[in-house]
Amino acid sequence: MNIRVELPNRLIFWMHRAATRVKKARHSLSSKTVHEMRTSLRRCLSLLKMLHTDDAREIISAARSLFKDCAILRDLQVMQDEITRLPMDRKTRRKILARFTLREKAARVKAIHAVRNFNPIQWQVLMQAAGAWEISPQDAAYFRQVALKRLEKVRKRYQTCSRQKVSAKDLHRLRISIKKFRYTIENCFPRLYGKYGRSLKKFQDVLGRHQDLIVLEKELARMGCLTPIFQKTLGNERDSLRRVFLRLAAACGKSGMWEWWQKKLKRI
Repeated sequence: MNIRVELPNRLIFWMHRAATRVKKARHSLSSKTVHEMRTSLRRCLSLLKMLHTDDAREIISAARSLFKDCAILRDLQVMQDEITRLPMDRKTRRKILARFTLREKAARVKAIHAVRNFNPIQWQVLMQAAGAWEISPQDAAYFRQVALKRLEKVRKRYQTCSRQKVSAKDLHRLRISIKKFRYTIENCFPRLYGKYGRSLKKFQDVLGRHQDLIVLEKELARMGCLTPIFQKTLGNERDSLRRVFLRLAAACGKSGMWEWWQKKLKRI
């Protein structure tokens, strides 16, 4: 099977998306804007880590710096969103949100500084350099091996997590592995994304919210706001997400989804 590796075009797409989101962030660091900006930068980083050029290293440096400096703000925004979604009395909600608001001010200052320091002209130059990259047959073979290795890691962790009793740490590791594999397929071999691509996204979303709730519980405990009732509420939410995960796993078959991708990748 001769499948064209479309990494340069996809990288240009995500670099352009990141630049437009940074421009928006200069005017508003809303939850949506910060999330979309960091998602674009994460996509760029995921793709660039498979390349070994000086230009790639420069892009990685610029993207990673902004991505990290906005991380705390994004975490706080996610936790505040969760607080508004979870059932609790108004007094408790106001108290917790007030604590988060205080912490958010410092995180927002750091994020604003990072966004203003981002150099759009340098980023444009790096985009032009990335647009000139040519992917050789040897590169395509290398990307295939990367995809197969990431697939194998997902497969092993998936088997561990497809049990009724599984640790939060294992689920978190699986989410990270799925995300890396998904980005590889979506951006290097997008024509292979179709059949099970949506299932990958569903797994990632469910496991992502599960991890968000764990982070939230730890933060509330640190703040002294984790009451027994609230702890039970968070536990019930996580248990519900685990059941959703197991239903998704059952719908995809024990290993059929991973075997399908393995066969397709080996035919490239």
